[in-house]
Amino acid sequence: MTGVQTCALPISTTFTLPTAAGNNGLSYIITRVGTGAVSVATVSSQTISGLSSLSITSQWSSVTVKSNGTNWIIF
Repeated sequence: MTGVQTCALPISTTFTLPTAAGNNGLSYIITRVGTGAVSVATVSSQTISGLSSLSITSQWSSVTVKSNGTNWIIF
């Protein structure tokens, strides 16, 4: 299952991923289409490829993350 999140805001925003636990295989494509920076965060000390959060700093850039059942992996 893949979720798509598009951030088109002119201000900075944070997209918080749901828990990776129990969601093995769930993936999200997060795209920044607006001018405001987008941060991607996790819950419960989970990580995104070892990071506590990440930023999408360029307009029209995106990141795809997938749950391994414990944390999120960038791919």
